[in-house]
Amino acid sequence: MKIKMKSWLRKDKLPTDIFNKLGLRGLGQGKVEDGKNYKYYKRYVELWEKKDAAYQAKMDKNLDLWLTMKLLPTDVYKQLGLRGVNSNVRKHKDYPFYAKYTDMSP
Repeated sequence: MKIKMKSWLRKDKLPTDIFNKLGLRGLGQGKVEDGKNYKYYKRYVELWEKKDAAYQAKMDKNLDLWLTMKLLPTDVYKQLGLRGVNSNVRKHKDYPFYAKYTDMSP
């Protein structure tokens, strides 16, 4: 299971995806914690939060750097890999950083 969790983290699988993948979705309220895979889900959430916090810190540093460099929003959009994403761009994991940059930039 450790290998699967590492793979899921590398693929940026959301905890909600893993909840479903581990078969916890249909158990009903109050029975999820009794599910045989709940301990794996709980551990995955802990790993995800740790990874996400590190990623957030890294991206905040990038935002500060880009603001210092006075990058255009279009350059930041490209830096974040949002070019070519099209209609699902707002669902991209880095879109919130783009939105934050546009709010912060002069």
